[in-house]
Amino acid sequence: MKTVLFGKRLGWLTLAALASFSSFVSHSQTRSSTLAETMVTATRTEQPLVDLVADVTVIDRDEIERSGATGLADVLVRVPGIEMIRNGGPGTRTDVYLRGAETRFTAVFVDGVRVDSQSTGGAPWEAMPLAQIERVEIVRGPAGAVYGSDALGGVVQIFTRKGQGPLTPFAGVGLGTYGTRRWEAGFSGAQGSVDYAFSLAREASSGFNARPVTGYNADDDGYAIESLSGRLGWQLNAAHRLEASLLSSNVDTQYDASNKAPASTRDDRTYNLMQTKGMSWRGRWSDSYSTQLSLTESRAQYETKPSVYLSMTRLNGYLFQNEWRFGGHLLTAAWSARPTTWRTA
Repeated sequence: MKTVLFGKRLGWLTLAALASFSSFVSHSQTRSSTLAETMVTATRTEQPLVDLVADVTVIDRDEIERSGATGLADVLVRVPGIEMIRNGGPGTRTDVYLRGAETRFTAVFVDGVRVDSQSTGGAPWEAMPLAQIERVEIVRGPAGAVYGSDALGGVVQIFTRKGQGPLTPFAGVGLGTYGTRRWEAGFSGAQGSVDYAFSLAREASSGFNARPVTGYNADDDGYAIESLSGRLGWQLNAAHRLEASLLSSNVDTQYDASNKAPASTRDDRTYNLMQTKGMSWRGRWSDSYSTQLSLTESRAQYETKPSVYLSMTRLNGYLFQNEWRFGGHLLTAAWSARPTTWRTA
């Protein structure tokens, strides 16, 4: 085992049945009501969408549900300027290219937490749980350069559910082709100065033979993905807010690794674990001056069996940002660090 330190660094399925219920208000209606107020962070500073000149695309939860996709990459590939490559069926290694740039040149954040994998050279797209995503913001091109050299192609910001309004529980089940089934459940809401959201989801499929080529195992290549997310916010007063977030996703996928005749009958599998944790504080000291302090951590673990390979990437993020507003002008000064630990076995 070695440790290296760095300073930086489906559309194939349509659900046949979907049932959901809510004991209070419609979950989809609650989401749609906030679309007009959507803010994006193309320059690390929240701005109304109509004020941006950058090449930005925002995908909300309603659009994700209408897509019928089971993976985030299958949703993103419908956006102009984005391409996707997958080396098997759903759940296998996936690369996303923004404007032709390699995966490692796209900065990916989940609730402000940077996600990356040194073993695969980019974010683990196959481990992004679509069931937990509320909104996706895509910045293409050099507008994302404020995030560093890793954002030459652009930036993808992923946001999980956030509580608002009265307590709203929800649940859903789905069935589809290739023995695909899924369920999800959770709740969200806000009371007084506190807002909260929590959800669980699981999706599994018997799969299909993703590589019907002589010399490869002819079995069906299924997958299973289990995930949970949680967000908690506390508005201390009109000027100060604390927020914490958590996301965990675990993927178990079959794949065909043999290219020798006769074809191997062994069950090749990959295990992909992605976790993010973050805490942030925002304070407005006057009408013109505000600050933000964030502490984040992400973990990406990739393992294959029976051929033994194991890698783990851990990113710790620190951000201290200051903003000064003078009429229609904005001045920002920020300090950030992202020490990375990478281990392989």
